[in-house]
Amino acid sequence: MEASSLDSPSESPEEMREQDVRELARQYTRNSTYSNAHGNPFDFAPGSILDPDSKNFKSRAWTKALLRLYHESGSFVERKAGVVFRDLTAYGHASTTDYQESVGNVAFQLLGLAKSLLSSGPKRVDILRSFNGLVKPGEMLVVL
Repeated sequence: MEASSLDSPSESPEEMREQDVRELARQYTRNSTYSNAHGNPFDFAPGSILDPDSKNFKSRAWTKALLRLYHESGSFVERKAGVVFRDLTAYGHASTTDYQESVGNVAFQLLGLAKSLLSSGPKRVDILRSFNGLVKPGEMLVVL
């Protein structure tokens, strides 16, 4: 609600509602103008909604401008990339007594605690050793 509608008590509720609707329509029109008026997201005016360093920056408007540029220009070449790796090694750290805790293995927990106090720390566990591979475009690789 606008401050002017609060200051004039002589206006009827219907007039105040009409004024609020007009203000919302102006805001909606202003927002739609912002989303349709921008051009190249890489050629922007400083301080505009497309300037990432501006406080006025709107990521949605920038994304719409980029998509419009992509569809209209046809100059973008779609790129795809794969990944090749050689001699990949992955490792983790674990204690020698990793197990599910339960009432039945309390004694093992005490032994594990004593051993961890006397040892130098967790043991390195190699998960992958000298692993070679290829992940083609559109593929996914997960190591669990």
